[in-house]
Amino acid sequence: MLMRKWEEFILFFKMSNKKGAEKYLSIYWFMILIIVAVGIYGMVSLYYNHPYDIRELEANILVNKVADCISYEGELRPEVFNESNGKLSKEFENDFLNTCNITFNVEEEYDWGKREQYYLEVGFYDISLVSLGSISKGEKTWKENCLLKGEEEYEIFSKCVNKRFYSLYRNKPLLIEVFVGIRKTEKNVK
Repeated sequence: MLMRKWEEFILFFKMSNKKGAEKYLSIYWFMILIIVAVGIYGMVSLYYNHPYDIRELEANILVNKVADCISYEGELRPEVFNESNGKLSKEFENDFLNTCNITFNVEEEYDWGKREQYYLEVGFYDISLVSLGSISKGEKTWKENCLLKGEEEYEIFSKCVNKRFYSLYRNKPLLIEVFVGIRKTEKNVK
């Protein structure tokens, strides 16, 4: 029934004043095309005008890199702790960034070279949560920013990721806590 009405409508415009019907249809057709084009342009511009905030992804990648460096196949690297006293090795702590092939270099585009944009902290705990030592590198302010904001999300603060995992050292489980804070607000936040 609906199809028949539609066919009658089209036939009506074909039979009566062909030039007039084509003019009306072409005006409506162009108006629909303009509306669709404006809608597509608006959606694309809304989507691409906002920068991507990848700081949290970058922090997760850094956490995974640290975890892979410290623990291999669930076993802690032997050079992390001193064999004699069982505490965190000072050599490993001092050369941590080079050992794990981590660099905190950033682009000079936003004068980031003047101040560190990263903070990294690795804590080692035994099964009873007694600290066996920790390593911290970078700008400690970014951790304080994360603790300051609490549950509320402020884009002007740094993005932080805190992950925990277990590893074995001499067949004893250790809890390793990795905290990463990344600022880079000039590039990622508008």
